[in-house]
Amino acid sequence: MIFYLLLFINFILINSYSITFPSFPKNKAIISNIDIKNINNKDIEQLNILFNKIPVIIFKNQKLTPNEYYKFIKLFDNNYNSNISLYSYNNNTIPSVPQVELICKNSKNIIDNNKIFKNLNIDNDINDFYNYLWHQDVTGSYKYISPIISSMYMLVSPLHNDDTLFASYEDAYDLMDINLKKQIERYNVIHSNSKKRQKNSIFDYTGLRRDINYIYDDDILTENPFVIYSDKYKTRKTFALNPKKFLRFKELSLDDSYNLYRHIMKKYVIRNDNIISHHWEDYDLCIFNNRKLIHTSSPKCAYNNERIYLQCRLATNEPIYSLSDELI
Repeated sequence: MIFYLLLFINFILINSYSITFPSFPKNKAIISNIDIKNINNKDIEQLNILFNKIPVIIFKNQKLTPNEYYKFIKLFDNNYNSNISLYSYNNNTIPSVPQVELICKNSKNIIDNNKIFKNLNIDNDINDFYNYLWHQDVTGSYKYISPIISSMYMLVSPLHNDDTLFASYEDAYDLMDINLKKQIERYNVIHSNSKKRQKNSIFDYTGLRRDINYIYDDDILTENPFVIYSDKYKTRKTFALNPKKFLRFKELSLDDSYNLYRHIMKKYVIRNDNIISHHWEDYDLCIFNNRKLIHTSSPKCAYNNERIYLQCRLATNEPIYSLSDELI
């Protein structure tokens, strides 16, 4: 009897975690004293309720294998698609779980199970060397649906202040006056998937791209509604806009498109009271709602030591909910 009582107490202690909200508004949660390898169904239910409200969650001090990491991430999207890897280049994906990628920045190549994971700092790619590079994972792709869940799991954190920044598209939309909301809800975004276009474009220090109006031979354009519902509940609206691939609004000229785009980004999105920041420590696991946010890391020139982490953009079958959809 005493044995079972001690076992029960130990189970309670393992799963008694604490949640803090270090920012205002409460758009980031930090969860401590949790072992995500040993959570129960009630924990999973509560964590999903939390994630539906809070777009960025940090789980502290998690010791996981890549497979355990992927297994946990899948708990936050009931419509995930495990048959797809959302990485265009698979050189750095994990052999046993190709949906997960190992990123090594400013470190030597890593050899694991006879596979070489290459240093991803590319000398001739200066787009994010001196500036931030805001993006929304996969949005604008001609092949895949934008994931709901994106995640990073830090194995070796940098010594300097290499924070990852997030900005809320939901809150940015809420800040707009009603006339601007009505205007942009009619617009469609055209994204470019050209690698050459991204490489040759001009980025300012804030990470906003100004496209050079050329036709590229590797260009594939996509079109999607600019304003969409954040999720299936349709209580808030967000943007389907990837700054890294943005070309123009279909309804506007190129010049008018960039003027409006920069106005929205500068006035409503990339503003101090709309930035969510996270300073990394070893074994931090971050999940964030990719459809509600954009994110960026510090400029590469700021890296003065290695940074090694796993990342996962969880492929999904969850549709994009456009404003033309009827309410559930």
